[in-house]
Amino acid sequence: MSFVTREIELTFRLPDGALNDQGQDKVSLRGHRVELILAQSGGILTLGELQLRVFGMKMTDMNKFSTNQLHALAVRGADISVSAGDPIKGIKKIFDGTMIAGVVNYSGAPDVAFDLNARPGYLFQVAPAAANSYEGSTDVATIIEALAKQMGYGFENHGVSVQLSNPNLPGTLIQQLKSVCNAARVLCKIENGIISIWPNGAAFGEDFLQISPATGLVGYPVFTNTGIQIVTEFNPEASLGRRVHLDSSVEKARGEWVIHSMRHELSTVYPQGPWFTTMRLAKEGLVLNVSKW
Repeated sequence: MSFVTREIELTFRLPDGALNDQGQDKVSLRGHRVELILAQSGGILTLGELQLRVFGMKMTDMNKFSTNQLHALAVRGADISVSAGDPIKGIKKIFDGTMIAGVVNYSGAPDVAFDLNARPGYLFQVAPAAANSYEGSTDVATIIEALAKQMGYGFENHGVSVQLSNPNLPGTLIQQLKSVCNAARVLCKIENGIISIWPNGAAFGEDFLQISPATGLVGYPVFTNTGIQIVTEFNPEASLGRRVHLDSSVEKARGEWVIHSMRHELSTVYPQGPWFTTMRLAKEGLVLNVSKW
């Protein structure tokens, strides 16, 4: 891995503009020591999960964003967005979600850190919502796009053309979204403020992510019960469901694959710290046994 300055940019936001007397609603950090793991595990509805530790944050800001392990329904809706990269390849957003828990960590004092967990759409998992219903046959894409708008998200349809008959959707907005995907047998993920859907058993999109030793492949592929696992230098283009074309000296690992689950493990201002993306790949798109409507 060649020497380059790694960068992680963080933006914290409070929904009520209560950071200070001037009504500011966000804090942006750059150049801090940061350690994070961002995981995407495949499922009918994938919500990435972020674990992050940042050093050097102002105590007043850490206290403002601390949740003190509040009950889920008391989470205030504080958001965090994360971008990562370097000056050569550029910086790209890799996460945007709601803080589930945030605490001040004094264990390494005087190097005090702020630890947090976050997930996209978390408030919509716990906040009550009005039921949605439709008469007659309705496109699944139409239903999910409407749910995305209610949550303030964008929407992308990658090949879903299924219809549901007289759908009735109770529960929270995330419960409604999961119910639709389950009934229609489609896969869904929330990533960087966008809800995306694609058919069960298919790949997400048509383009291939090219991976080889020249593009950052680390070591050799490891064979698993369902395919292979690979490690690369941090690759922000990796995404759940995406097609991969792998070039490796391991003959049986070469060829086309689909990302079934993945994880970024990153750090900055930390000698010999991780800067890797781990992917589990299979020959076919993710296939889930989901019920019919």
